[in-house]
Amino acid sequence: MTDAMTVEERVREALKEVMDPCSVYNGTKLSLFDLGMYQRITVDDVRVVIELMLDDPTCAYSGMIAHGLHVAVDPVVDGREVVLTMATDEYWSEARLTAHATARLEETRRIRRERVSQLRARREAAGVRRPYGQVLSAAADHGRPAEPVSAKAQHQTRRAGVG
Repeated sequence: MTDAMTVEERVREALKEVMDPCSVYNGTKLSLFDLGMYQRITVDDVRVVIELMLDDPTCAYSGMIAHGLHVAVDPVVDGREVVLTMATDEYWSEARLTAHATARLEETRRIRRERVSQLRARREAAGVRRPYGQVLSAAADHGRPAEPVSAKAQHQTRRAGVG
């Protein structure tokens, strides 16, 4: 970051360093900037206000996000107070993704679809009729309680390399 950058520009650059905890967990590893998780940045002589957009107003990771923002933004605001607020008039959606984030998300989804397809093929090859979750779902669809899968059946599934 150069000295010629405005405080707002430096804050935007700092947002690129703050990873969204959910994206780290799910493997896409995208920043708040790439996800477009801020609505606006307002700078005056004494404070910088960053209005965040979360996909859920009760986000369990909002504290981690706030901490990460302060760690990244505090050093670049020339002593101004950093205030984080949550947007209440709009929720985050995928339409806010940068081109980089869209490509990364599409690639991650493609890889997951391939893995699921491979898992299904391995289960079929091992003679496993349904994965456990589908047994529960099928029983629920018929209005009867699901029968638990026995420990022996779970062990056989794992030995076959499908569980």
